Amino acid sequence: MMVAILDNLESSRDKLHALFATATSTIEDIMINGDSDSVRLKAAQSVLDASGVQVPQTGLWGWSVGPQTAQGVEV
Repeated sequence: MMVAILDNLESSRDKLHALFATATSTIEDIMINGDSDSVRLKAAQSVLDASGVQVPQTGLWGWSVGPQTAQGVEV
C-alpha cells in the first residue's frame, strides 16, 4: 500500500512539473501579447510574486537576497 501511495505522489509531482512549464509559458505569452496594459501588468506581477523578489506585505524589493537577520548583516 505504501508503494502505491508513493507512486501516486510521484505521478502527481510529475504532472505538476509539466503543468508548471505550461503555466509559465502562458504567463509569458500574456505578458508579451496581452490586449491591455493592465492584463500585461497583472501577468508580470504574478511572475514577480512567484519569484519571491518582492514582499507583498511591504512592496519592498530584494526579498531573499543576502542576509535576512540582524546577526546576518553584522559586519
